[in-house]
Amino acid sequence: FLHLLGSKTGLISLYLTLMILALYTLKGKAKWLIILIAPLILSLPLIAYKTIPSLEQRFNFIKYDYEHYIKGEYREGLSDAVRFYSLKAGSDIVKSHPLFGTGFSGLQDKTNQWYKDNIPLMPAENYFLPSNQMLVYWASGGLLGLIVFLTHIILPFFIPYLRKNTWFMAFFIPAVFSFMYETHLEGQLPLFVYSFFVAWFWFLAYSKGVVDTNQVG
Repeated sequence: FLHLLGSKTGLISLYLTLMILALYTLKGKAKWLIILIAPLILSLPLIAYKTIPSLEQRFNFIKYDYEHYIKGEYREGLSDAVRFYSLKAGSDIVKSHPLFGTGFSGLQDKTNQWYKDNIPLMPAENYFLPSNQMLVYWASGGLLGLIVFLTHIILPFFIPYLRKNTWFMAFFIPAVFSFMYETHLEGQLPLFVYSFFVAWFWFLAYSKGVVDTNQVG
């Protein structure tokens, strides 16, 4: 269904989850099995692209969209170009306020002003926040905001019971990867969904870690 919709975020999350599940499931198993399954998973996007017309059209539109962006030609209706412009806006705001940021309440105003100054043809309804969660926290909260965000991203990989837990990592890694091009934490519903499942899988991983430790002891 995701292939028919051509949902970029959904497809990236799907394939990342499949790869993580495969790696954790096949860990310690026969190497030939990993060698067989890994290329199969990696080839699925290409097979889908060649066999599902709506997906092929979606990716061709992304290419068309990007070509206009790199030429500096703004066209109404090109959604990915708006993302690229938002990243440029965020990058410029970070350069102007690297240490203390603009404050979370002031980021939208600064972003709006950037669009007015640099992309005057863009309608106000396309004045999006930087489409990257790290840029949002850095531009808003300055260096402290960046450190807090990166700590949240990196810390689980240094906690053994999280790092070794298949289901936590199968959710956490795709979610964190999506922060590169989405701003899920800026909406109440996606923030709740992300927080709930991270906390839930964290609890399950911790509980399993305690049980495993007791069994070893």
